[in-house]
Amino acid sequence: MVIKKAGYTTLIIIFLMSLFISPLRIRANGKTLRDLYNELSKLEKDLKEISKNTNLTESRINQITTNIKNIDNEIISIENRIVAINNEIVQLNEEIILKDKEIKELVYFFQLSTGENVYLEYAFGASNMTDFIYRLAVVEQLTKHNNKLIDEMNDMIDSQIQKSKELAQHQKNITIKRKDLFNEQFKLGDKITILNRESLSKEKEIKDAKETIKNYEKLGCKPGDYLETCTNLNRDTGFSRPLEKGRITSEYAERISPITGRWEQHLALDIGGNSTGTPIYATANGTVVHIGFYSCGGNYVTIQHLINGQYYASRYLHMHSINVKVGQKVSRVTVIGTIGGGESYDRCSTGPHLHFQIAKGIFAQDFTGFNLPYTINPRSVINFPPYDVKFSSRY
Repeated sequence: MVIKKAGYTTLIIIFLMSLFISPLRIRANGKTLRDLYNELSKLEKDLKEISKNTNLTESRINQITTNIKNIDNEIISIENRIVAINNEIVQLNEEIILKDKEIKELVYFFQLSTGENVYLEYAFGASNMTDFIYRLAVVEQLTKHNNKLIDEMNDMIDSQIQKSKELAQHQKNITIKRKDLFNEQFKLGDKITILNRESLSKEKEIKDAKETIKNYEKLGCKPGDYLETCTNLNRDTGFSRPLEKGRITSEYAERISPITGRWEQHLALDIGGNSTGTPIYATANGTVVHIGFYSCGGNYVTIQHLINGQYYASRYLHMHSINVKVGQKVSRVTVIGTIGGGESYDRCSTGPHLHFQIAKGIFAQDFTGFNLPYTINPRSVINFPPYDVKFSSRY
């Protein structure tokens, strides 16, 4: 009997613990408004880091640009120096030819002077034998001097040729360095493109995060409140079509984009067959949690739903007008806005239609973008006719 009582007592304790502990565990997995503040702070920190990285990369690109410019100037200077050296070599060669000619003439004179024609040379130039001998000595000295000059000029030519080779090698080395710098600059340019793209994406995330926080604040949520409890949603048991009539013009599937002509994931149903200004209804009871605008998507509304205990969110894009505000409770008969599309402010539509999306979970807690794995095919919860078949009822 004591054992049974102990067993009952244990069961009661476990039961009571489950009542108190389980909800805490469930809530521990949820997000509070304070969590959204922290996420916003992290996004802003990430954006600063991207901005810092961008500035450092741009600074390096500017430095490389300066280095390439200096190398280009150095290459021009080297080319000019090589040309000047080649001109000097040509000039030295010409002087060597002249000196060589002088030497030959002196040698010829010397040969005549020491040969059989000594008296003839004497008759032509020297006034006496002493003068003649003196002249021969001068010829010999001039010949030695010219030979020395030729040797020096040949040495200068060799030196200039060596300089020219060294300059050419240096030019080759800095040309390779220039190529490496250019390649680095090209890669850094790609990095700047990626950083700018990341910056724009992060700025959009920050804007959406701020709008989401503002929306939950308007719903009455406090920093410590859990998002799934502070929204006070209107419950419902199912979904209805968001339009009274129309036809599916693009399925929830991969398709070739009519805008870019490329394959893309189309995570929505496009409903056409209506003119601009046609009323759009909430697909189920819920609360408007987000209103925004995309240059590629136009005006849009996001509604949070609680259907049979499961959280969903619906989104409506390419809206011409919006008739609701954040925090407003809506029902299936609420006209939330009108159809747009194909208008100047919306670059990603070719004509009037509704881009209709549904996702599982709590908006801003589980997801912000209607992307996989949260988004679902609206056909899985709403009865739509086959592709391009008209319907004329919301049910």
